[in-house]
Amino acid sequence: MDKKFHFKKHNRSRNKYIWSAFILSVLLLFSPLVFIYIDNRSQTAIRGVTVRSIDLHTISKQEAMNILEQQKQTFLNTNIDFRINNTSHLYPARETGVQIDIAHTLEQAYNKGRTESFLRNTITQIDAATVGEAIPLTVSINEKQFEKFINESFSDLQSQPKNATLTYNKEKDKFDIIPEQEGAKILKDALRQDIIENASRLSLDPILVQQTKQQPGILQSEIAELYNRIETILDPEFTIQSDDKSWVIPRQKIASWIIVDTTNTNDTDAAIQFSQRAIEEYLSQYSLEATKKPIDARFTIRNGEFTVVRKDEPGATLNPQASAESIIRALKNNGATAFLYTEPTYPAISRENIETLGINTLLGKGTSNFAGSPQNRAHNIQIGSSKYQGVIIAPGEEFSFNELLGSVDESTGYLPSYVIKNNKTIPEYGGGLCQVSTTLFRAALDAGLKVTARQSHSYVVRYYGTPGLDATIYPPFPDLRFQNNTENHILIQYNITGTHLSFEIYGAPQERTVYITGPVPYDIEEGGAQKTWVTQTVRGKSGNIIEEQTFYSIYKSPEDYPIERNPLE
Repeated sequence: MDKKFHFKKHNRSRNKYIWSAFILSVLLLFSPLVFIYIDNRSQTAIRGVTVRSIDLHTISKQEAMNILEQQKQTFLNTNIDFRINNTSHLYPARETGVQIDIAHTLEQAYNKGRTESFLRNTITQIDAATVGEAIPLTVSINEKQFEKFINESFSDLQSQPKNATLTYNKEKDKFDIIPEQEGAKILKDALRQDIIENASRLSLDPILVQQTKQQPGILQSEIAELYNRIETILDPEFTIQSDDKSWVIPRQKIASWIIVDTTNTNDTDAAIQFSQRAIEEYLSQYSLEATKKPIDARFTIRNGEFTVVRKDEPGATLNPQASAESIIRALKNNGATAFLYTEPTYPAISRENIETLGINTLLGKGTSNFAGSPQNRAHNIQIGSSKYQGVIIAPGEEFSFNELLGSVDESTGYLPSYVIKNNKTIPEYGGGLCQVSTTLFRAALDAGLKVTARQSHSYVVRYYGTPGLDATIYPPFPDLRFQNNTENHILIQYNITGTHLSFEIYGAPQERTVYITGPVPYDIEEGGAQKTWVTQTVRGKSGNIIEEQTFYSIYKSPEDYPIERNPLE
């Protein structure tokens, strides 16, 4: 029995030992979980988490924010030493565009070991508690501010490479070869990384600004052939020609047209181009000389039949595009001459279309008598009248006596005769042309045309009959002008029989009637001075007034205009 009792006591003691060991193991196993539970409920970071050596387990997030924000502002307001060729350049850190996000940094730190699965959080917290977890500052850079910082602070360290090129030297009248130049640029990626690295540690360590050279793409030796080719182009005298006219283009002007593409040095023909636009602009100065106006046909009409008094002639106008292309071709082929291209233009009035214009009715007629005129005056009247024979005026077009008259001198067949000029009556070439303008003015009045410019003579001239129906001219002013206020073309023709001059105006039939009232003289003085008025009234079919004009004339005494003897007679 003693043996049995001893056996039971021994077993009981052994069980107690096992049970104690089990409890101790459980406590050892779950003790970290207790700490983890406590950490997860804490307002601080888990054990072992730091930012810039600050133990975040012992302070709140707001306390950490205050400390780090102060350190951040101190860093941003402090100059960083940028080393350029062993020279220091100090710039505040904030000007670099670097940005430090303290809030994001602390968010990462305080969420460490708390935002993943239980097992992962446990492992993270055990690691942090045993070996520590340093959270880096969240740093970025504002690229726009960074570029501005580089451009303003280091502009002298950056330059674009320049290719060798050709430029025209006006003073030397030749092309010069401009040598190539190396460029340089800052290694922005390296600089950016260094700034971010400093900021992540709030470090003010000096930063080395690194440069790299940029090589030009085209060297001086590569464009020597282009230079020789251009000199060949500019060497001969270059002429442009149009019909029987020609002009020499200055060497400097041709040089200004040349466009050198130095990227194509292997093909000189392709590398040397010409500005067609510049050539076309240059040719505009020759537009009038190279242009020939078309000449309308002129006719007289008798009994409904037209007789040609002047044939129509086609004209030509400069084609700047084709002419510029002609010049470019000649220059590229070492030619000395280029021909200008023109395009034909056609007259508005020709034998083919005259009968389609509806001109078949006499609208108005003016007459005058130049009896007693000297031979020279009568001669000038004949020549002057012929300038208007067969003239056709389009609807709405304004007729100008002076424009159609042209030059009045010995070369155009005129002889000297008396004119009123500078308060004198003196002999000049073309004296007597006012007989023509006066007669044509009367025809325009009778036809109901709208007279837009007319001036009376300075004193009453006996050749013009009743005062008030005369019209003086002297190019360029005064002028006689009137407008074709009908809806159809009108034709002017003249006739001289003895000393009687007449002008007739033909057109299409008009449903209107013309009334001429006057001339009415008034304020008549001794010595011949007087005033007159005459009114033209144009009424429609129903009697309505279509046009009404009153023309006033003021005549001084002929004694105020002494006659000088004609030394040419």
